Amino acid sequence: MSNYLQRDESKQIQLSGWQRLLPWLLSSFCLLLASVTHQFASAQEIDSLRKGVVKVAATLDGIQKTGTGFIVQQDTKATYIVTAAHVLADDKYPKVAFFSERHTSVETEVLQNDQRNDTSLFKVHDNTLVSTDVIALLFAVEEKVQDNNELIAIGFPPGIEWAQIPVTLALRQGTDLIFDGNLDEGNSGGPILKKGSINDLVTKGDNRLGRAIPEKFITTVLDGWDITLMKGGVVTAQFTSKPTPHEKPPTTTRLLIEPDMVAVPAGKLIMGSPKTEPGRYSNEGPQHEVFIASFAISRTEITVGQFRLFVQDKDYHGGKEFQTAAEENEKGCWTWNEEKKQFERIPQRNWKSPGFHQHDEHPAVCVSWDDAQAYVQWLLKKTGKQYRLPTEAEWEYVARAGTTTVYWWGDNIGKNNAVCGDCGSQWDGRQTAPVGSFKPNAFGVYDISGNVWEWTQDCWHDDYTNAPTNGTAWLEKDNGDCSCRVVRGGSWGFDPLDLRSAGRDWIITDGAGYGTGFRVARDF
Repeated sequence: MSNYLQRDESKQIQLSGWQRLLPWLLSSFCLLLASVTHQFASAQEIDSLRKGVVKVAATLDGIQKTGTGFIVQQDTKATYIVTAAHVLADDKYPKVAFFSERHTSVETEVLQNDQRNDTSLFKVHDNTLVSTDVIALLFAVEEKVQDNNELIAIGFPPGIEWAQIPVTLALRQGTDLIFDGNLDEGNSGGPILKKGSINDLVTKGDNRLGRAIPEKFITTVLDGWDITLMKGGVVTAQFTSKPTPHEKPPTTTRLLIEPDMVAVPAGKLIMGSPKTEPGRYSNEGPQHEVFIASFAISRTEITVGQFRLFVQDKDYHGGKEFQTAAEENEKGCWTWNEEKKQFERIPQRNWKSPGFHQHDEHPAVCVSWDDAQAYVQWLLKKTGKQYRLPTEAEWEYVARAGTTTVYWWGDNIGKNNAVCGDCGSQWDGRQTAPVGSFKPNAFGVYDISGNVWEWTQDCWHDDYTNAPTNGTAWLEKDNGDCSCRVVRGGSWGFDPLDLRSAGRDWIITDGAGYGTGFRVARDF
């Protein structure tokens, strides 16, 4: 295992010429969207709203078409969804995918089609098939759209899933509203949102302009189905990991700036690797038992979009945007120089421009430990909740999710379980993958192995001699070097062995690397 910045780089995966890779047209489009939507993202947590939006797939004459829908109610038995009638066509049993389980399709049943208003209501009969963190989107208290309103659409333009697109009211045609904002047919059936609440339903996307109907027409299709629409702007989320028999999953009111969190039950961990494990380093021993108290951890790594909310909170930062370690004095971000076979800091590289294309759903990189701490403090002060970085023991406990194998999915790296230098994914050795691109582990946590190295709270120790057994952070005690902090999980450009659940490394606290990000933890 190689230290990302300071030690032997011999195990960094080399793919000659990857830096000369031409930008993907689609990725360029994503970047354009990200650059023009940041002012909307700062007003609301887009990631939370996506939990109420679904991808709809309907089949007509053997041809599948894709659109968007949104959840209007979920009770103990069923989940009710609205979309545009033309998206479903005559398919009585369309399928949907939820944001947290985007690779799983769930069958639904159409309840009512209002062809006149191009609105349909359908439902999932069995809620055990529904992602447990979905939300019913709220409807706007004041429904009329004004010309200067800041609006977004969430939907599925070609090649982009759960994309947020800024839109503005262009004109009114009778009861229909015409919006300007690169809306595509894949956005049909999706919501137009104002301040996080539903205002309109997209009935047609055509290149730049999109047509929508106001919220009052959406409600007509719901009459007679005993559906109570909620109005307002706060999301109530329930933690979703399976509790132990004596532990109930806690509920909490989650602000829109907060990451989606997973409740991790208390338990015991055999931390470290056995001497027989392939790729093992001596710093992974001796193995020892650790008790982990229950806590919460973010379901994904902190994304570019989430990090932007923090950076652009000028009220919090004294009237200006936050400057990351890589941006200060153009210190730059550590990247791999293929010609020199070494890492070097590139002044132009930072979280906004890491050297490869990202959009809001990619993990934030070129983020130092100091930057991650600043983000955590911002969350803590904004919410009053005890956000922090996970300890190293907590991180391994989550990474293993009850397993003792080399990786949480088994003893072999396999194919397409994660992104690394040679993991069999489309992003290998080139760039980060959008968070949640691979299946989650048993705790419901995504990308715990691969994608980016993740910061922890712990100072670096050369091995586990005298390590704490209660899951707390190991700091200066026992000759800890707190100028270097532990990172875990490997990244998109590193050897598969670095993704092992026991693998560990260190980076200097102000070191920002293009393969380093973080996720957050929270105390109950």
